Amino acid sequence: MHLLTTAKYGKYSVHDERLKVARYMGYLLHEKSFWGIVAILALIAGMLTLIAWFGSNPILQNYYIPYGS
Repeated sequence: MHLLTTAKYGKYSVHDERLKVARYMGYLLHEKSFWGIVAILALIAGMLTLIAWFGSNPILQNYYIPYGS
């Protein structure tokens, strides 16, 4: 019986924690500052992606002008 009581308590505890997380996520989704931070992180990620794509420029590295014959 002790194991069953512990399992029931654990189930309710996990359920309560999930409700807390869901409420907090709902709060965050309505905050403008949260979306501002998400937008800034997306811009940084986009800039890093562009730098990675166009920074190495493999097309120009493989291009050469033949001299002479």
